[in-house]
Amino acid sequence: MLAGGPDAALLVVGEAGVGKSRLVAAATDTVRADVLMGGCLPLSEGRPFLPIVDVLRGMADLDGGQLLKAALADCAEFVRTELARLLPELEETSERRTAGADDEWRRQRLLDAVRQVLRAAASLQPLAVVIEDVHWADRSTLELLDYMLAPSHETGAPMLITSRAEETPATGWLERAQRIPRIKRLDLAPLTRDETADQIELLIGERPTRELVDQTYSRTEGNAFFTEQLVSAGGTLSTGLGTLLLSRTAEVGETGRELLEVLAVAAQPVDEPALVQVCGRTTSEVRGALRDLLFRRLLRAPEPHGRHQLRHALLGEAISDDMLPGARRDVHLSLARMLADRDDPALAARIAEHLAAAGRPGAELRWRVAAARQAEAALAATVAFAHWQRVLDLWDDTADAGIELADVYLHAATTAEGAGHQPAAAALLEEALARVAATARPETQVRLYCEVGRSRGIQSMEAGLAALGTAIRIGEQLPPSPAYVQALIHYMHLLDSNGRLEDYLDLITKGLAAVRQLDDPGDEKILLLYWAHTALRTGHRDDADEALRRLSQIHVDDPITDIVIAVMLTDLLEQSGDLAGAVEVGRQALARPDLDGQSDWAGFQMLRGNVCGPLVELGDIDSAAALIDPVTAGEPDWDTSVLHLNRIAVDLLRGRLSEAARRWTDCAPFVDVLFDKAAIPWCRMLCLELAVWRTDPDEALAAALTTLADVADTHVNPWAAGLYTMTLRAYADRAELARAAGNAQRLRAVRAAAARLDDIRTQARIDPFAPQLLPVTCAAHGRSWRAEWSRVRGESDAAGWEQAAGAWDELGRPHRAAYARWRQAEALLALPYGRGAATPVLREAAVQAEQHVPLSNAVRDLARRARIELTEPDAPPTEPAVEPPVRTFGLTDREQAVLQLVAEGKTNGQIGATLFISTKTASVHVSNILRKLDVSTRVQAATVAERAGLLDASERR
Repeated sequence: MLAGGPDAALLVVGEAGVGKSRLVAAATDTVRADVLMGGCLPLSEGRPFLPIVDVLRGMADLDGGQLLKAALADCAEFVRTELARLLPELEETSERRTAGADDEWRRQRLLDAVRQVLRAAASLQPLAVVIEDVHWADRSTLELLDYMLAPSHETGAPMLITSRAEETPATGWLERAQRIPRIKRLDLAPLTRDETADQIELLIGERPTRELVDQTYSRTEGNAFFTEQLVSAGGTLSTGLGTLLLSRTAEVGETGRELLEVLAVAAQPVDEPALVQVCGRTTSEVRGALRDLLFRRLLRAPEPHGRHQLRHALLGEAISDDMLPGARRDVHLSLARMLADRDDPALAARIAEHLAAAGRPGAELRWRVAAARQAEAALAATVAFAHWQRVLDLWDDTADAGIELADVYLHAATTAEGAGHQPAAAALLEEALARVAATARPETQVRLYCEVGRSRGIQSMEAGLAALGTAIRIGEQLPPSPAYVQALIHYMHLLDSNGRLEDYLDLITKGLAAVRQLDDPGDEKILLLYWAHTALRTGHRDDADEALRRLSQIHVDDPITDIVIAVMLTDLLEQSGDLAGAVEVGRQALARPDLDGQSDWAGFQMLRGNVCGPLVELGDIDSAAALIDPVTAGEPDWDTSVLHLNRIAVDLLRGRLSEAARRWTDCAPFVDVLFDKAAIPWCRMLCLELAVWRTDPDEALAAALTTLADVADTHVNPWAAGLYTMTLRAYADRAELARAAGNAQRLRAVRAAAARLDDIRTQARIDPFAPQLLPVTCAAHGRSWRAEWSRVRGESDAAGWEQAAGAWDELGRPHRAAYARWRQAEALLALPYGRGAATPVLREAAVQAEQHVPLSNAVRDLARRARIELTEPDAPPTEPAVEPPVRTFGLTDREQAVLQLVAEGKTNGQIGATLFISTKTASVHVSNILRKLDVSTRVQAATVAERAGLLDASERR
C-alpha cells in the first residue's frame, strides 16, 4: 500500500529509459494486494479507455471471475450496463453499445461505474491499480483519472501512475495532476556516475574501468535504459536504440531537422546567431523551429546565454549517424568557419576538430597548433599532448604550420611527460634526435639535447650526462639561452641525485652568469637554491645564508616557476630541520589563486608531498591525511607515485597496515625508475618500517641492504641514516625473537647480518651519523642506531634510549622520540625495581605517540604488561581545579621539572643527578625551555616562570 493511505495515488515521472517500469515491477513484487495493470500505447487516442479496459479484464481474471461478479452484485444495476460498453461480455442483452457515445449524461454514468466497481472489489480484497505510460493516454482515460482522483471519489484501491515528463499530450495533465491533493509525485532522476558504474558492473559481471564508466556516463547521462543498451552492444549505438531515438524526430519540419543536424554535429551548445549562420535561415525561421523542438522535448531548456543543445547526447549520435557522409562533412566545415569568424583563441580546439571531421588537414594543422598551445597555457597536459600528437600525424601531408618540426617534438614530449606518459615522451625525444637534430638550428639543438639528456638520465646517469654535456657545449658557443641554463640545471640535478658533487659550483657559477644576462629571475632563484643546498651539504653555512639572502630579494611573477621554487625550498627547509617553515611555504604556494584548478599538475603533486612529509614528522597526521587523501583515491602512476608513497606513510601511522602494503605493491615499480638516488633510501625506509610493524621484513630487508650498499660510496649516504637505523631495528627485533625462543643459532645469524650492515656503514665514504648540516637528523639517527645495537646484543641501555629521545625532542619529532621512550621504558623494566623509573617515561611516550596507532598500541601493551597506568591518578583537590599554565608554553612534564630546578639555581649536572638523567640530556631540556619561553638566559627563564606561575607554591614563597 502507498504511504499516503489506501486511496492515495503515486505519480512516477521521468524521461524514457530512466527506470519507471522497473520501479513498478519491483513495487508490484512486494505489495500485499492483487495488482490490476493497465498500459497506454502510442496509438491510444484511437482506443478510448484502453488502460481501464486492461484493469477491468485483470479484475475479471481474478478468482475465475468471482471477484468481478461479487463486486457487480454490490453495485447499482446501471454499473453492469455501463461497463458492458467497455467489456462486451458483461452485456446481458443482444444490444451492443459503443464506448464513443456522445451522450454526456451516459458518459458520467460510465465514469462512475468504473469507480464503483473498483470500490466494491477493493472492499472485498486488497487491490492496487497501475496505469503505465499515461503520456500516451487518450482524453477519455485522462478524464476518468481526473474523476476517480477527485475529492470524495475514493475507490479504496491505491493507484500508481507512470508518465514521461517530456511527452505530449499528457504534459498538460501532469501539470494539472500536481494540484490534486491525493496525488503524490515522484520524479525519477538519472543515475549518478557511481550508480552508473554499479549498473555496468551488474551488466558485465565485473568492476568496470574508469574509462568505460566515464565514456558511458557522458553518452547516456545516467539513463539506465541507454546504459544497458550501450553496454550490451559493446559501446556502439545499436540499430534498435538508434531507431527508437530517431522516431521522436519523425514529425519535425525541414528547418527543425536542419537545426537538429547542426546541433548533433556540433555536439555542444550553439547560440541562435550561430544556428542562423550555419543553417542559412532567417532568424524568424530558426526561432520558430526552436520553439517546436522545445515543445517536442527534443532540446534542453536554453542556457542563460541563449545556447541550445539536444536533450540527449545519444540522440545527437543517432542523428549524426543517420546523415549522409557528405552532408555531415559540410556541417562540420560550416561550423568551423562560423567559429573562426568569432576570432576567439579559446575556440581553436573546436575549430580543429570540425576541420578534421570535414577532411581539411591543411586548415586543421594551424588550428591544432593553436589548440595545443592553449592547452599548455592552461596546464592541461593530457589535452595538449593529444593535440601535438595530431600535429605530428598531419605534418607530412600539410603546408607550413608556422612552427619547426623539432619544436613540435619538444612540445609533444614535454606534454607527454606532464600527462604521465614518460615512455612516450622518451620515444618522441629519441625520434626527434634521429629525425631533425642534424638539420635543426643550434639553439634548437641545445633544447633537444637538454631534454634528451634529462630523459635518458632516468635510466642511465652516464647517458643523461653525456647528452646534457652536448647541450652545454653547443650552448657555450651561442649567446646565453634559457635552454642552456636548463641544461646546466639538469646536469647539476643528475649529479646531485646520484650523490656526486664534482663540478657543482662551477656549473652554478656558469648558470648564474647566464641568467643575469638573460634577466631571468626564475632560473636565478633556482640556481641560488642549488647553491644554498650545496653549501649546507658541504658545511659552508655562510655561503648558504648569502645565497638565501640574495634569493629573498628576487621577485618572480610566474606562478609555475614559483611552484618549482617552492618545491625546492620546502625540501631544503625540511632537510635543515625547519618543519613548520616547510609546511608554511608549501601551503602558501598551494593556495595561490592564479593556479586554481591546476591540482593535477606534477609540480603540485611534488609540493603536496613536500608538505605532507613535514606534517608526518611533526606528528600532525590528521592534517597530513586531509592534504593527501583526496588526491590518492585512484591508482598510482608516473606523476602521482610520490603522493601515494606519502599516503603509505600516513596510512601506516593510522594503523591501516594492510591498505598501506597493497599501495606499496602498486608503487614499488616506480621507485627505482623515478626517484633520485637521494630519495630512494627514504622509500626503502618507509617500506621496511611498514614491514617491521607487519612483522614480515624479509623482502624489505634485502632491498634495504642493496640500497645501502649502492649509496655508501656517494654523497647520498647521510640521507640513508634513517634506513641504516630502521634496518638495524629489524635485526634487533629478530634478535629478541631468537633470544626469546632460545634459538642460539638463529641469534648468531642475526648478529652476523647486523655486523655486515655495520661494515657497509664503516666503509662508506661519509659517516651517515656524523653531525651534518644537511640533513639535520643524522646525529639523532646515530643515537637511535647505537641504542638499537643494545637490543641486538641483549643489553639494557636505558640511558642510550633516553639520549636518543632527547635528540629527537630537540628536533621536534614526537613520534621518533616516543619510539625511543618506548624502548627506554622496556630497558628500565628489565632492571630490578625499574618500574618506578619507567612509569613517567612510558607516560610521556603515550602522549608523544598520539596519532601513531601502531606505536600507541605497543606503548599500551607494554604498560598493561607492566601494570602501569598511562594517566596519573587524580589527587583529591584541596582547592578548585585550575588548568595548569605549563601547557601555555608547550612545556612537557619533564621540562617543567627541569625548569623548577633551573629556578633553584641548579647546574645541568645537578639537575641530571636530581632527576636521574645525564648531564647532556639535562642540557637539551634546558635549551628547549629557553626556546619555548623565548629567553636567552637561565635567569630570564626563572623570571618568566615566576611571573607566569609555573613554579611550585613553596618555591614562590
